Amino acid sequence: MSADSDWIENRTGRPWTDFDVDCPKGVFESELEVASFDKKEVEIAAIVEEAPLRQWLNNNSYEALYNGLWQKSKGFGCRIENLRENPALVATTSA
Repeated sequence: MSADSDWIENRTGRPWTDFDVDCPKGVFESELEVASFDKKEVEIAAIVEEAPLRQWLNNNSYEALYNGLWQKSKGFGCRIENLRENPALVATTSA
């Protein structure tokens, strides 16, 4: 899980240890009451948008994605800051 442990506890009201499993998808689906007829896409998108970015940058699972996006941005002339070089965003713990 790439969310800050304090942040996820405050956001969901559940202890971060509930999410500290190999695949936290089931915990999130239970917490958000995801169903086949209601995927809670808006709520999930809000969680991703609100989560502290520094945690995503520290997770190896997202490194290739971020690198690809950063490289593509340069190819298209977009300016995306290389956030991995910002010490304020990379030195924290995650759940």
